Parts: sequence; C-alpha cells; structure tokens
Amino acid sequence: AAYVLENRVALTTARRAAAARAPERFACSLTARPAVDAVRLTDGGAVAAEKTAQARGLAYEVDEALRADFEAAVAREGVATTPLCRERCVAWKRLMPIGGLRPTWARG
Repeated sequence: AAYVLENRVALTTARRAAAARAPERFACSLTARPAVDAVRLTDGGAVAAEKTAQARGLAYEVDEALRADFEAAVAREGVATTPLCRERCVAWKRLMPIGGLRPTWARG
C-alpha cells in the first residue's frame, strides 16, 4: 500500500508541475487543475480534463496529440518513485483464508 501511495503522490506532483509550467496547454480551462486525459471542448476548443467535461455534460473531442504532449511533460518532470521490492511482496493467494473473506459478524 505504501508503494502504491508513494507512486501516486509522485505522479500527482509531476502532473501539477507540468501543468504549472504550461497552463495554457496543460491546465483544464474549467478547473485550472492538470488536464489529465485532455480533451478539447467542441464549443471553442478550450482544453479540459475528460472527467470534468463528462461530469458537466459538455461535448468534447479527444486530443491524442495533446495527451501525448502532457504525458511527455510529466515524464520530463522526473517522477521520483521507489522501485518495488519484490522480495518483500507476498502473493495475495497466500494471505487469503481457505474459506475466503467473511464479515466479522459471520464468524463463529
């Protein structure tokens, strides 16, 4: 869990930095946050994050070139992550009880 959390924080930090460096290209025009999965709104061509456009019911077109440029800008920010230590990993099947998971109230 710590590994996943650390990497998500690093990715979010890199996305914010990339959007801050070029807000006219990589910031959502609706929220000013990083335009993750960037789209262009059909009424004016403004850049927006796809989830934001969907949530607001706005018409849009996917801009693959802009998405690729944003991902490249994020990569240039140098997402600092800790490599996964496979020696410390335990397969979930080894942790699962034979009968599967049961609610605590059902145990007897």
